[in-house]
Amino acid sequence: HRAALPACKWPLRAQPHSQVFIRPGAVIVTHPMEVVDGMDGVGAIYILNTRSRKREPIARILPPVRQPHAHWGVPDAESRMVIGNGFLVASLPTETVRAQPDSGAVYFFWLRDGKQFSRLTHPHQKPHTRFGQAMALSSSHFVVAAPDETGVFWGDGAVYAWPVGPTGAVRLFVRAVRRASPTPCRSCGFGRIASISGHMLAVACPSEPVGGVQDGGATFLLELLRPLD
Repeated sequence: HRAALPACKWPLRAQPHSQVFIRPGAVIVTHPMEVVDGMDGVGAIYILNTRSRKREPIARILPPVRQPHAHWGVPDAESRMVIGNGFLVASLPTETVRAQPDSGAVYFFWLRDGKQFSRLTHPHQKPHTRFGQAMALSSSHFVVAAPDETGVFWGDGAVYAWPVGPTGAVRLFVRAVRRASPTPCRSCGFGRIASISGHMLAVACPSEPVGGVQDGGATFLLELLRPLD
């Protein structure tokens, strides 16, 4: 399909841990180690236009709150960036929200121009939850993890799910469904890694004790049955 794209070379230098994603009409390039305002590892996300010969990016998205070593846009196993139908979502799990340290926040941007159109924070404004440490998106649900949230035990973690409508839009006005670990434990980090396919959600709990072994780790498969409406 190379002939379908205009010949264009964007002036972006490769950086450690950079990744490239292709979506209709746009190429998304992540630079999670980029230096911003003299701070190391703040990170940046670039949206490039595949339908134009212009060399300039459509947008350069920086984290709304500058933090050194935030690694904005890291799309690895602990996915802090996901791409939907015409939009992308990036998170800052260590952001201070309403004087709550490490509460975390999630930001939504349009792919067409890189402009922010929504911000999502922890439903209960708790400190030290790291809301947004992991995210997952499917055709039916958008999931945000808060692996350091304190529920039954300190730092046992939880995940929150919002429904996705037929057009691919996340219905943030709907109350989130909360899921906690079936076997909660202290500092088990439920939700440090999350993946979703349809209504099925896989959540990793890396510090879960298993068979008497501390930090043995476990993965739980959960079903999100809440209807869209």
